[in-house]
Amino acid sequence: MRAIRAIRAIRDRPQVLSPRTAAGDHREKRDAYERAGVREYWLVHPTDRTLMVYRLVDGAYGRPEVQALIAETAVATIDGLCIIWPVAPAESAGAG
Repeated sequence: MRAIRAIRAIRDRPQVLSPRTAAGDHREKRDAYERAGVREYWLVHPTDRTLMVYRLVDGAYGRPEVQALIAETAVATIDGLCIIWPVAPAESAGAG
């Protein structure tokens, strides 16, 4: 079970989706992280600028919280840590 030990060592890490691996990230990795007890699992969709956050409750992930990659997102499993998302090029071009 080397893979599970490795997963435990990298708890709470985000995954950035690519078209080639998106299906696997949504299913296989989510299931493996759930079995390993990873408390919070993030899937970042860079092209549509959304974030899916799965949180472990009673040993299982429920439906993800889905949010836009704007402003900042608090990391629930690490007190005081927030991820500040960069402004998308189209957003910054229209801001001026």
